[in-house]
Amino acid sequence: MSRTFFTDQLVLSISATDINLAQLPQNFYSLGVPDSYAAKALVKFIAEHYPHGNLFLAVSAESKESTDLGNLVAD
Repeated sequence: MSRTFFTDQLVLSISATDINLAQLPQNFYSLGVPDSYAAKALVKFIAEHYPHGNLFLAVSAESKESTDLGNLVAD
């Protein structure tokens, strides 16, 4: 929908994190950290601070953001 209505205007999100944002036109930007970057940071933190700990991911199934991030961390 945004592609149709905002072709010549800057569209800025303060928190969008989905990897598909990279496929949007050049006038779309997000200030949010991509999910893949956040997942890498979480995995690094867990590996450094809890190297032998078990990880249990609890995510909200109705939240795309938490499900996407949980899937990335689990991989």
